[in-house]
Amino acid sequence: MIEYGFKAQTRWCLKALPLALLGLLAACDGQAPEAPASEATVADAPPATSPLKGLVQICAIPDPMDPSSAFNVEQGEPVTAPGGWMPDYWVRYSCKEVCADYAQCAVPTRNFGSGPVPLEAIDPETGEVLSSGGEGPEGAQSPELEMVVTHGRDPERPKPMLAFVADQMGGYLSWSDDGYRDAPLIYLQDGGGGTQWSVLTAKDLEQRAEVRTAMVRWADGFRFSLDPESGESEGWGFLTRTQPEGSNIRATTRRVAAIMAWIHEEMVGEPAFGTMACSMGTNAIIGPVLFHGLDDIIDYQSFTGGPFFWDVHRACNLPTTYERGFCAADGTSACATDEECGGEGNFCKLPGVIANGEFEFASRLYESAVNHMHAANACDIGEPGTERYADFDNSSYGLMQDVDWNFDHRVDLLVDVGGATATYMGQTAFEPGDEFSLLGHFMQIFNRIEPAANRRWHMEQSHHCNSYAFGKAAAVAVESMGLQRRQPSSADAESPPLAENG
Repeated sequence: MIEYGFKAQTRWCLKALPLALLGLLAACDGQAPEAPASEATVADAPPATSPLKGLVQICAIPDPMDPSSAFNVEQGEPVTAPGGWMPDYWVRYSCKEVCADYAQCAVPTRNFGSGPVPLEAIDPETGEVLSSGGEGPEGAQSPELEMVVTHGRDPERPKPMLAFVADQMGGYLSWSDDGYRDAPLIYLQDGGGGTQWSVLTAKDLEQRAEVRTAMVRWADGFRFSLDPESGESEGWGFLTRTQPEGSNIRATTRRVAAIMAWIHEEMVGEPAFGTMACSMGTNAIIGPVLFHGLDDIIDYQSFTGGPFFWDVHRACNLPTTYERGFCAADGTSACATDEECGGEGNFCKLPGVIANGEFEFASRLYESAVNHMHAANACDIGEPGTERYADFDNSSYGLMQDVDWNFDHRVDLLVDVGGATATYMGQTAFEPGDEFSLLGHFMQIFNRIEPAANRRWHMEQSHHCNSYAFGKAAAVAVESMGLQRRQPSSADAESPPLAENG
């Protein structure tokens, strides 16, 4: 078996160490004395992740064609707050039937939902969508698009899928079970509320290396509309509030920490455990380390286009002042102006504003997430605010006093800048880069992570989250984790090619 990373190499030893100091010092070099029969060992104690794992229940899925049939769903009455622009409500999930043995409750993974068209429905040569369908329950698409998600190494074999409830929020888990049981496992979560599969990233990783993947898509939960007249809406997934009272980013990431802990104990075992995500999903996977004690079980993390909850006030156009930021090229050179960064594609970013003074990220995505999570309407990106909203401190990484910034694992942070006119799924449009998102915020986060030797910055000329979906993040993860690379097989040749970097 190939060993991946320092933690993976030593984890077997640490689990068997006796509590006595003498045993602790001697066990790993083969000279530990035999522990007295009455002496407790670390192996006898419950793992640190057990309380979190206990927040997870696996649900039976009565109708595999409708995975949402696994859940009972409670929903609060929609309420429009004064000055609010849309109704808000809480959503709470529970299993209709708890599954005692998850292996007996798996069904084939399907690309249900109204989000990105699955890879199988795209012509690999033209990029055109081969079929289309409308929304139904849970945003279910027509049968043409409700396709089975398969393994990257075996395109004829469906991946298994479970439904689960974690800390009163519903979700779905899909994983690779095509062998490589001794290989590392990487947890994947998409952007937004995490309500879509990371199909492209999972397939890319599986084709590149001897690695297992486990991707999570959260149930829609609270659905918000960017344009009520069009009827288009999106679920806020893991950020959904499960009670009438306001919540915060620490509480909503506990459910992500819970399913990570469950995956680690049930599926990972001794090999290394990594996580990858993009955009809002990066907030989901950094929270379990900052707040919920998962640093001990995580060996690697990759963040693309985030995280960005450094200072919610500044992101919401509320009063805060930053005099210096960092240069985009390396993420660490302090600056106040673009001139200090040297120009030629390198520029200075402070939390909150872009070069011409306009407020950044002027969309209702971030605004909706923040207001819903806190049961407030204080986040208004369109209009400058005059007063801070105290509860936003509880979701601002830079304002919390008890955040664990010491990461005992490698972190790669990938940013896509410059924007691009991209042809994707048959449509051509301008997709902005991270400089029009919250780049100044995740620069602050990147520089706060210690020790500095464990973090690395990567800048690409592309658009937001492109590195996650189209190869760069996967290539970096393979190198950073020291994964065993695969030689392409004949089965790989039958799969549509994956773009390297969009």
